[in-house]
Amino acid sequence: MERLKPCPFCGGNLEFVREEHTNKYGNRVVSQYWLHDDTDCILNDICMPFTLGAGDADIETGYGGEYAEKWNRRANDDK
Repeated sequence: MERLKPCPFCGGNLEFVREEHTNKYGNRVVSQYWLHDDTDCILNDICMPFTLGAGDADIETGYGGEYAEKWNRRANDDK
């Protein structure tokens, strides 16, 4: 899976997390997100710990998700 750029505030990394469980109705529930590491960062002060959704990420194709693409863009990019 494609890696995310470091945090623009602290330089910390975000790691991909995928959790699966079965709910009380017997349905499989999958949660995917990017989790900010334990670096001392303003983002972790705002949302402890800071996560970035990865609902449409696809492990098999290496696609990190729509929000990962937006995270990797920077204001000084030509896009």
